[in-house]
Amino acid sequence: MNLRLLGESLLSITSVTLFSLSSLPAWGWGERGHHVVGRSAAQLINAVAEENAGAAELSEFMKERALQMGHLANVPDFSWKESTRHDSKLIGINSPTHYIDVEILLGAPTKDLKEYASQLRKLSPDFAQILKTYQGKPNPLPGTPAKYKNIDLYNDVGTNPWRVQDLYAALVSAWACAKSKEGGSDLKAERKNFKSPLVARAARSPQGYYQCTKKQTRLEALSAAVAIAGVLGHFVGDLAQPFHLTVNFDGWESGNGGIHHYLEEAVVEALPPSLEDEVFRRAQESGFRKEQSRALAINWGEPLPGSRFALALAEQSYLQLNEALRLDNQFAIIKKGTIVPSGDKSFLFDREKYQPAERKPAATPEVLRGHRSFVTDRLASGSLALAAIWYQAWLAGGSPKVADANGIAIPYILDVPFLWPNY
Repeated sequence: MNLRLLGESLLSITSVTLFSLSSLPAWGWGERGHHVVGRSAAQLINAVAEENAGAAELSEFMKERALQMGHLANVPDFSWKESTRHDSKLIGINSPTHYIDVEILLGAPTKDLKEYASQLRKLSPDFAQILKTYQGKPNPLPGTPAKYKNIDLYNDVGTNPWRVQDLYAALVSAWACAKSKEGGSDLKAERKNFKSPLVARAARSPQGYYQCTKKQTRLEALSAAVAIAGVLGHFVGDLAQPFHLTVNFDGWESGNGGIHHYLEEAVVEALPPSLEDEVFRRAQESGFRKEQSRALAINWGEPLPGSRFALALAEQSYLQLNEALRLDNQFAIIKKGTIVPSGDKSFLFDREKYQPAERKPAATPEVLRGHRSFVTDRLASGSLALAAIWYQAWLAGGSPKVADANGIAIPYILDVPFLWPNY
């Protein structure tokens, strides 16, 4: 299997052409954005629990660990990408889990973009079925270079929604394990011989990276839940970033080359310290929460709800692509960059001939005013989605008690080992 190396693919599609690129890394929302999503979500459990009084203790549990959630949401980028950078096999496994280039599965976008994006919900939540349906099949995009004429889900498409399901299932298992060990549990005493329950593996294994064992303590199960929840936050946050959902990964199709990093890193970093409060307040607004709830509604009782939910979030974010490009054109662009024709990847290697768009510095007041609301809404959407999937995983795990863990320093898996996908 030809796995993508050195970062997530940079791809661009026009209405009749496609080119595929594969060497520039993508960082989701960058360090600040992912931290904001993780930390905000930890304070939004009550907002998504819909009057469930039983969720109050989970809410307090997550609030106490809000800073941990912010840190852990950055592990898949800054730890896993760094720790695997000398191992081409692991790079190829990790990188595609951060995105999904939906046009390769759905074909070129139609005029009715809303109807087009709604097709995402019709994709199978089961990755085995996705492999059976698409792997090796002809790429439906017109003008696809011969090298990419047959679909490789790992190399061309990405697997983010199924990575979300993978981590969601592990989180449910950790919560269920904690529930099963409530009898006679003494969290303070269990700290004495604590061992990390997460296992780093060099390949896919039937045992996976987390198992509830007989010897495992409740404290260890809760520690696993915290670590997995934090890491899951990264991949949910990725789905809230529109450029993680398209072959037009970096805007070169329309001369907006370089937009990915500019939006998610430069602009987000330049926004004032109040950004986190603004995201949290936006996520708490009744109208915004109801809108998000409608947009992301799924039946959590159906099989594989994690990937179903991820595909719903992908649908919502995909519809924001044109707005992101409009804001770039209106507030940031000084001079359009090279528009790259079908199949031409030369700009990856000839930086003098192929130029990205020239933009104002991200800290320019006009740029920040133009992008502030958009960035705030996307981060708020990611935060609410993450809080919702955490809450649903806790319910599915039997709603284990966590009130006695508040005030207890659950051992903090600061650097979570690379969790090899179970699909």
